[in-house]
Amino acid sequence: MGRRLVDEDPREESYGKMWSGTFCPNFEVCSFTFIIVLAQLIVFVLSLLHTVFFVENGLNDAFFLGV
Repeated sequence: MGRRLVDEDPREESYGKMWSGTFCPNFEVCSFTFIIVLAQLIVFVLSLLHTVFFVENGLNDAFFLGV
């Protein structure tokens, strides 16, 4: 699959380190992509909460995402 950046004894490696080392070895929380994805997720959750709590009838089954 991918090339491992850190050569450790596999028996000493945790499950989380295995996943991050294999699938996203260069992951950074301060990256532009992560910040954009996080902003989109926050906007989606806020719009869903607004629809559920501030629209009179709640979610509408006749429309996409109830809006």
